[in-house]
Amino acid sequence: MAGLLAAVAVALPVFGSPFDPLLLLIVVVLVVNVAGHGIKIVVDTMVQHECADTFRGRLFAVNDTAFNLAYVLGMVAAARFIPDDGRSPLLLGVAAAGYGCLAVGYAVAAGRWARKAGDDIALPVATMPAVDR
Repeated sequence: MAGLLAAVAVALPVFGSPFDPLLLLIVVVLVVNVAGHGIKIVVDTMVQHECADTFRGRLFAVNDTAFNLAYVLGMVAAARFIPDDGRSPLLLGVAAAGYGCLAVGYAVAAGRWARKAGDDIALPVATMPAVDR
């Protein structure tokens, strides 16, 4: 996930700062959407792995609703601050810095989590302890 977030942090200023509509559409939108949905796949996998079967459906519904709501509210908030011509180097820089901070924060948190002993999604199924969920 840190790599996906870092890719967005780099793609936004590098490909977004010329404000070329074709470059923005092809490269930046592609990178942002691949990263967003890649992160959603990771979260869905964690929910499926960690959640009891009796709560899984409800939790997926809440998770999907929260994901879609955050996506829409982010666009609404951005529309409030983006100038009429759509060019805002400041907002582009703030977004890139935000993604960069998220990438570093996730890398640090994931590194600490990975050092803890216990059940891990990355382990092969044969080595995972049998847990009744």
